Parts: sequence; C-alpha cells; structure tokens
Amino acid sequence: KAEVHTVEHVLAAVAGLGIDDLVIDITALEPPILDGSFQPFAQALAEAGSVDHGGEVVEDAVADAFHFGEGDSLYLVGPSKVGLHLDVSIEFPHPLIGRQARGFGITPEVFTAELAAARTFGFVREVEALRAKGLIAGGSTDNAVVLDETGVVGTTLRWPDEFVRHKAGDLVGDLALVGGRVRAQIVATKPSHRGNVALGRELVRHV
Repeated sequence: KAEVHTVEHVLAAVAGLGIDDLVIDITALEPPILDGSFQPFAQALAEAGSVDHGGEVVEDAVADAFHFGEGDSLYLVGPSKVGLHLDVSIEFPHPLIGRQARGFGITPEVFTAELAAARTFGFVREVEALRAKGLIAGGSTDNAVVLDETGVVGTTLRWPDEFVRHKAGDLVGDLALVGGRVRAQIVATKPSHRGNVALGRELVRHV
C-alpha cells in the first residue's frame, strides 16, 4: 500500500559500498536529492561504519549469456568470475555529451572514487516542461547538472564524462532491487531507469 520513488541514488550507495543488511526508515515519497549524486549517501554510510553479522552473502550470479531490450535501452549480459562489471555507453545530441562510454568493475573503492560524485543531469527544455506540470519544485543547479543548448548552467562538470558515470551509478542502484549482490558482466547501451528495472526482473530468471 506504500510507494517510494527515486530510490536509485541511495541504493547505488548501499550496493556500491557492498552493504547487504540495512533497514531504511523513510517518511516521504522519495529520498532527498541532496546534490544530485550518490556521494552524500555513500559518505554518510562510510562515516556510520558497518558491522559484520556473519552468515553468507546472497549473490545473484548470472549463469548464461542473454540480451535484453526495453525501449531504446539495450543490454548484453553474461557470466562474471568476479563481481559486477559494467560497460556503459550513452549518446545525446549535445556538444558536451555526444557519445560517452566507460567500463567499471564495481568495488567499494571504484564506486567511491569513480562514480559516487557523478550527478544526475537534465536539459533546460525538460526542466521547463516538468515545472509546467508542477513537478521538480525543488530542482535547481544545486542538485543536478542542467544543460542549455551549448553548455552547463550554473555549475562546472566534475569530470568531462560525468554523464556516463552517473548512468553507470544509476544502473548499480537500479540493480540493487534484485535483492542480492549481482555477479555479471553487463554491456549497457543507452540505459534508462525503466530499462534497468526491467533488466533486473529479467536477470532474476538467469541466476
């Protein structure tokens, strides 16, 4: 009977840091956006520390290769000997983005150094359309990378390829919904939240 939205940033921090047992109490429809990245959640979790409760880690290891598509999002998935490895590519008709591609072997160290600080992004034309519908009232350049036709508005990029890094982090967070540590090699082309969540459902059939 309850719904919680926009959980990918906090779940990315949880999964990226390798935390398996966690209770999150939330009194709103979604977690706070903070600066639009995964870093505030990851930093808070790291500062709080973790405790080893023993037992065995639940691992969702892909047993056979498969491909999956949802809308414009395409995924090639195969077995992995060690953990989760992502090869992510995106393409947007904007001079600062174009086509970007990066690969990441997801470990707590890699997530913290390479993905955690990457912020969500959007375009001025989208912001105006959403606000006209009464949405994203708290959205600003303080919690997202906003792009106009030629560049970014009111901020500077943390990496030239911050966009694909954030998409990779989103995929980590969305796949956390599977419920265990995903062990797979995933090539993701134009990943989206809708595609990622659908991939998670499909992935469960192959573990």
